[in-house]
Amino acid sequence: MPEPLNPVPLNYVAAEPARPRRSFPLAWFLAACFVAAAVSGILGVLAPKYDAIFKGFPPPLPLATTVLLKLGRWYCHDFGWVAVWTAPVLLATLLMLRRPPAILDVPSRRRGSLPFRIAFLLIALMVGATVLALMLPEINLIDSLSTTSQHK
Repeated sequence: MPEPLNPVPLNYVAAEPARPRRSFPLAWFLAACFVAAAVSGILGVLAPKYDAIFKGFPPPLPLATTVLLKLGRWYCHDFGWVAVWTAPVLLATLLMLRRPPAILDVPSRRRGSLPFRIAFLLIALMVGATVLALMLPEINLIDSLSTTSQHK
């Protein structure tokens, strides 16, 4: 006859707490990379092309256009791309050092989408400002042509 099973009592004392660790803010890093890619597209691709187009325009160009073209020259010729692409790494590192250590918790979806919402808003504002800055000289040129033709 088999011996009766004597269950061993389980020890329900809490396990040792997990060592706190610093979590890398991946969502913020990726969102900052998206913004850096948008800045690179605007300053590295659009600004040099429009710089060549606006060389023949009568001076003075509007302030917004002049600032955009100078930023494009800085980005392309003075290693501005290094500063733009260093920013996501610095942002993520600063956030990682500032945040208290996480104890292996899974972040909620809502908290993870905030960086991407902010990045989308920044990209939309940058694209809008770029379109405005690049269209102002053409609007001024059309306006000056229409006012001179009305006076004649």
